[in-house]
Amino acid sequence: MKFKSAVYFAEMKPFINDAIEKLANNNPEFEIYTVALWTDANAAVSAISFDSKLNSDEHCRKSNEFNEKQKEYWTSRGDIKMAELFTAHSVRNCNPADFELRNYLKIENRSFPRNWEEKTGGNCWEVLEPVLKEIGEYLFQALINSRMHSDLEVGVNGSLDWYQFTWTKPYSL
Repeated sequence: MKFKSAVYFAEMKPFINDAIEKLANNNPEFEIYTVALWTDANAAVSAISFDSKLNSDEHCRKSNEFNEKQKEYWTSRGDIKMAELFTAHSVRNCNPADFELRNYLKIENRSFPRNWEEKTGGNCWEVLEPVLKEIGEYLFQALINSRMHSDLEVGVNGSLDWYQFTWTKPYSL
């Protein structure tokens, strides 16, 4: 089975609209700080997750505290190379698994087969990444009437990360 981009868009656009509507109806006070949309090329599943500024800040605080402790530990041991691995400071939670509303809505994709990445040796990403970027653009525009933070960011996955390609406000909202 080949990838059917028209089917992907036909399933993903209503999915995105449903997620935004569900969020507005079920969580009207939720202010969207970060949105992550990912498609798993092996599971043939897509999901959308929403994060708040408060959750992101808390996650980053804990991550930065951990990094500082690790940096101090490795520096005290004289392993500067290892200590340098812990110098980055998180300013936004970009891990959809740690979002306040993770996997808020999921969909089984009919536009490609299960184990697509495995069957193609990863070559599926050559086709999927441009489509993910396009659906990310759609998602970003679809949020226009949503309750969002002034520093809104939207991300979609790619071959290298669950949150690889991003759009930030003000984009063209």
